Amino acid sequence: MAVLYPSLLAADEHSLDKAVRQLETIAHGFHIDIMDNKFVPNTGISVEKTNALAKITYRQLWVHLMVEEPESYLNQLQLPADSILTFHIESHKQSSKMINKILEKKWLPGIAVKPKTSVGEVFPFLGSIYQALIMSVEPGFSGQPFLEETLDKIGPLLGYRDTSHLKFKIAIDGGISEKNLAKVVQKRVDEIAIGSAIFDAKVGPVKALQLLSEIAE
Repeated sequence: MAVLYPSLLAADEHSLDKAVRQLETIAHGFHIDIMDNKFVPNTGISVEKTNALAKITYRQLWVHLMVEEPESYLNQLQLPADSILTFHIESHKQSSKMINKILEKKWLPGIAVKPKTSVGEVFPFLGSIYQALIMSVEPGFSGQPFLEETLDKIGPLLGYRDTSHLKFKIAIDGGISEKNLAKVVQKRVDEIAIGSAIFDAKVGPVKALQLLSEIAE
């Protein structure tokens, strides 16, 4: 069964605390996008707000760094042990060093790839990371249409994981909704970030997450 993480970038930025409290009894954790307006043309959720959210929830945080210098954020973040910290393969030329620094913080390292980046770029690191993240939209903004061709990256990851007897998680982020969730889950994805389909739903975030969780099961 795939685990769903409400992506807080799609929530009302002035009511993030409320969104977390509203969903934490049914959510496995929360996905937080931090951006620098350089790697992607947006600013996302601030480090300060991320640290504040880490103090009010007992659920796991999955922090996604869409930034040019991800290493510079490590000492700024104050996250509990076993938080997921994902950075982009496109933004870090010394990925092994970055992974080790994340592990020193007792966090779980992940590497993300943009839609146009070959998933093969992360293969050298799959033995030492917790998560490989496939971006199914161009990173930067919530609410973009799902790029179905990105699903083709899942098969090679599954094959490598099985033949190499590894345990890394396969995650996907971008444009996931009730219309395509079943197809994504059938591809054996482990972790899914979902934003607009939860926070823009007419039925409200709680009911939307419940309905999406039923599909994921």
